[in-house]
Amino acid sequence: LSFYGGSFTALPADRMNAFIEKGRDLFEKGVISSLRCSTRPDAIDEKIVKRLKENHFGTVELGVQTMSDKLLKKMKRGHNSEVVYKAVDILKKHNIKTVVQLMSGYPYENMEDLDITVNSLDMLKPDFLRIYPFVPVCDTEIQDEIDNGLVKMDSVDEIIEKSAKIFVRAMENNIPVIRIGLPLSA
Repeated sequence: LSFYGGSFTALPADRMNAFIEKGRDLFEKGVISSLRCSTRPDAIDEKIVKRLKENHFGTVELGVQTMSDKLLKKMKRGHNSEVVYKAVDILKKHNIKTVVQLMSGYPYENMEDLDITVNSLDMLKPDFLRIYPFVPVCDTEIQDEIDNGLVKMDSVDEIIEKSAKIFVRAMENNIPVIRIGLPLSA
């Protein structure tokens, strides 16, 4: 059973616990073999991970986007790269498989930012990786900046090249890539 589409561990405790209880019930009845969720790296700590482990969560996906502190700040993620390292360490310590979700082609991303992210895989060593292209969301600050010509989107070829660079480093580190998203066409 998977809880996707948001930051599961950042839900209000009563709501998260209701989902966990339903999942535990299905696990104990033999209907499912494990649970998984997606969340933010800054919504992971020892207490939360212990709760997940006790309730049969086998995998947690972290929406990381980038390991460039400059870009994390620009994206207003509310955390830095150290938080990502800490979250992955806590999950590994509790034997919960970790998926890191990385994004390529954010309009302010330069090759130095990409290299920081690519090189971080050498230390992060998640169990799995997802790579997806930046897609602007309507009515957001970044979409306004694109619309007003303050920044431009990478070309499809540039996004594919950046994704490939992440993919190659993952392969060098024996990190299975379980999904690569396709960029929007120009």
